[in-house]
Amino acid sequence: MIYLIPNFLLLIIESDNDHFIKDILKKWKEGKGLYRYELSSGNGNFIKRLLNSLKNLILIKNLIDNANYQFVFFEWGSTLLRRVTNLFKIEKPVVARIHRYEVFEKRIYKINFNEINKIILVSEYIKKVFLKKFPNLEGKIVLIPNAINLDKFYPDPDKKKNFKICTLSFLEERKRIDLVIEAMKFIKNPTIKLHIGGVGNIGTQLKNRIQYEKLEDRVFLDGKIDNLQEWYRDKDIIINSSENESFGVSIIEAMACEVIPFIRGWGAAKYLYPKEFILPYHEQKFIKSLSGQMDNFYQLSDVIQDSERKLARNFVLKNYSLEKQVQNFNSLFHSLLKSKKHENINYRKSVGIKWIFKFFLSFIKEVKK
Repeated sequence: MIYLIPNFLLLIIESDNDHFIKDILKKWKEGKGLYRYELSSGNGNFIKRLLNSLKNLILIKNLIDNANYQFVFFEWGSTLLRRVTNLFKIEKPVVARIHRYEVFEKRIYKINFNEINKIILVSEYIKKVFLKKFPNLEGKIVLIPNAINLDKFYPDPDKKKNFKICTLSFLEERKRIDLVIEAMKFIKNPTIKLHIGGVGNIGTQLKNRIQYEKLEDRVFLDGKIDNLQEWYRDKDIIINSSENESFGVSIIEAMACEVIPFIRGWGAAKYLYPKEFILPYHEQKFIKSLSGQMDNFYQLSDVIQDSERKLARNFVLKNYSLEKQVQNFNSLFHSLLKSKKHENINYRKSVGIKWIFKFFLSFIKEVKK
């Protein structure tokens, strides 16, 4: 989808994936007009995908050339970003926000970063990974962490311990939820229940693991969670056991609801969260520490538990509020406007309709691969 906020921003989002930008978009459009343009689907046979891709590029080129805006903002280091930066001339400043998945894809090398003024990354860890691939782009990088709308995530006013812990993610191997299930075998307190939220390609595998370990009465697959705020209400602890993350939005959302996090110490964790909540990264050390931490937590007095819950939420208030993110973006935009001369950009793109021929050639090459 594409959003145009007149005299301000042209926002281009691949595959309608606006999860990380929709709340900030609401702030940006306040007091301004907003126009939405739908992009055609990238699914179907070769001809359909080719024509839909061409249709999308014609729409984008028309908006770039004729719309009233100050900046172009790409959400995701997507196929659209790659094609647009290699085909079109954009005379206004271009900002691209790139998340974890794109940084690890080979296709990221095909993005023409010469045509991008600022690259937004969400954590120091992702910045380090990115700079290993593009060491000459450090001057273009701006770190703006993800943030959440605290009007949507808040604690139950009568929150108390329920002996319920949880994980929430897309169920895939990288999330290492098996480590959390393993830790449940060593917890001494039998009243503690684990709720696993999310769907994914290892759902059946996790179900079989739970049955094999005879944990059906203590570990539950809750499936897709439609109302996160409601789901977090009776949870005491959220566990993140991933091999790596760029940021971990679900952790921050839970912390805002005064759910205490126990986080495996993947790359960026120590930069993003209070050290009190970081556990060892090594698998066996993590399992041992996690089971012990959960038993210890439920032995704490209500006063100390409440203090830890407040610590979790206050950390989010201080570091990851939506208002703070708005300020960060405003500072970035202001700096781009204030600069008398944007970074020199050497345009080597086709003009007129010549870009269509170039697009056909690149599309065919992609399909052959």
